[in-house]
Amino acid sequence: MRRPMIWFEPAARSVVESEARASVDGSETGGILLGHDATGPRSVQVTVAGGPGPAAQRNPLGFLRDLRHALELADDAYMRDGSVWVGEWHTHPVGQQHPSSQDMRTYRLLLEDPELGFSELVSVIVTPADGWTCTELSGWVIRPSTGRSGRLVAAAANILPSRLIAPGSDP
Repeated sequence: MRRPMIWFEPAARSVVESEARASVDGSETGGILLGHDATGPRSVQVTVAGGPGPAAQRNPLGFLRDLRHALELADDAYMRDGSVWVGEWHTHPVGQQHPSSQDMRTYRLLLEDPELGFSELVSVIVTPADGWTCTELSGWVIRPSTGRSGRLVAAAANILPSRLIAPGSDP
């Protein structure tokens, strides 16, 4: 089975990289990812990335986004091009490139919320390179396991630059 793909519009990636540099202070930051299924369940196009918002709470072990800011961003993106919430991005200032146990608990809450309707969730974890002068993005697709264990599966995903995808094509 091939790895899932996360296609980033340049402006969305730029927001993630720029906002992530706030973690030079040692606190996590992050935001929502908005976009579309690109060609099916294993490919997502990220069209908009949000920052944490002015009322966000940040600390070295996590962050709480400014929900009002996130909702306004989501409403604007939906009105503009039909983009919907596809996932989250956040930093790990100490460099861990995979979801933490706290991340997985958060993802479980999102996946189990019937109002959100997620069947899977994109996660992008941003870590520092060269003291935050550069960033590294690690992509994950989080979904419930197919068994009865109730566990979540985090599948590593490729993060790629945007490209135009014709309906019905396979990237």
